[in-house]
Amino acid sequence: MSFDKNILNNKHSNINDLLDHIESVINNREERLVSEERRVELKKTPTAILLSLIYSNELINSDNLLDNVFILLEKRSMQMSKNPGDMAFPGGKSEAGDRDLFDTACREAKEEVGLEPSSLKFIGYMDEYVSYSNLIVRAVVTKAKLDIPMDNFREVIQKRYRPRTDESEHTVVIPISHCLDPKYYSTKAYSIPNGRTGYIRFIDIDKYLEHTRIWGLTATIIRRFIDIVFPDNILIKEP
Repeated sequence: MSFDKNILNNKHSNINDLLDHIESVINNREERLVSEERRVELKKTPTAILLSLIYSNELINSDNLLDNVFILLEKRSMQMSKNPGDMAFPGGKSEAGDRDLFDTACREAKEEVGLEPSSLKFIGYMDEYVSYSNLIVRAVVTKAKLDIPMDNFREVIQKRYRPRTDESEHTVVIPISHCLDPKYYSTKAYSIPNGRTGYIRFIDIDKYLEHTRIWGLTATIIRRFIDIVFPDNILIKEP
């Protein structure tokens, strides 16, 4: 089946309708949380990452809504001891002054790429995951309506919100529509205990940053977001 993003675009008459839909489905789903037993076993400080839906204040009605709503990712420095060169959302561990994971994600995003917390409006929380480093990670979904013209919006955002720490080499801004296109999505199945199957997911973003794929937990979180928000997507099904 070929990908026709207009089918998904046309379900929402304007950006507010789309965002209302996202908020509703995010907050009315059955959450997937780490068990209390596993949480006690890990004894780890909670980690929050920021999945922010970024768009221009000029975006109201559009035939291509999903081409004009973006997410921002960082490419981790090759000098990092953990996950060098991987694509990741801004984020990090909670600190004593954080009131909640939203606070954590906002603080980290400002420190890492300069996104001001005042521009981020809370939508909801995604599921909890245990990372390869045994951290309990939860994505905070926000929206950010920025006072930037729609012309070259993506390029302006990418230049404005550059890495501000040594942890990252680049920021990459991609439209939601790209993540919905099965042409850029692939998956690799593997066996896990009790006869279950796990998946390593990949999203090719070579058109935005050469020779680069999103994979691992970052790709898993994006896929989960898509399955919640756009349940009729045509990405490869993973039973």
